[in-house]
Amino acid sequence: MTAPLRIAITIFPEAMALDWVGPLDILNTLSRDESSKPASIPSVKITIVGDALTPIKQSNGMMVTPEITFETAKSQEWDAVLVPGGQGARPWFESNKSCRDFLVEVVPKCRFVFTGTGHSAHHSNGADDQYVQDHGFSLLLVP
Repeated sequence: MTAPLRIAITIFPEAMALDWVGPLDILNTLSRDESSKPASIPSVKITIVGDALTPIKQSNGMMVTPEITFETAKSQEWDAVLVPGGQGARPWFESNKSCRDFLVEVVPKCRFVFTGTGHSAHHSNGADDQYVQDHGFSLLLVP
C-alpha cells in the first residue's frame, strides 16, 4: 500500500469556503471508498492549517477550527497545499507573516499546489511548471 497523499488546506478569515470544502469532500470520499477506488488513486491525509487553533469564520459564515498552526505545519512534509481565495484574501496573505512563511517553506517541496483566485500564492520552477486553470481555480503541477 502506498503512503497517503498529505494535503494541507490553509484557511483564513472570510476564505471562500467553496474553494476548499468542495475539494475536501471529493478527496475524502475518494480516499474512504477503498473497495471501488482504482489503485492509481492514492489515499489522502488532509489537514486544515490556520493561524491559531481557534475558530475562523469562512465566507459562508461557517466557523472552522484549524487542526494545526502554520508554524507547526511548516516543519512537516506535504505533497500538496490548497490555498483558497475569497474576500480580502490578497491583503490577508500580504499581511500574515506566519502563512507566508509556511507557504515559502513548503510550496517548493510540494508536488501539487491548488490556489483559488484573489491571492498571490504561487511557485515558479522555470519552464517546466504546468498550470491548469478552470473557473477561477488553478492547479500548479510542480515537477
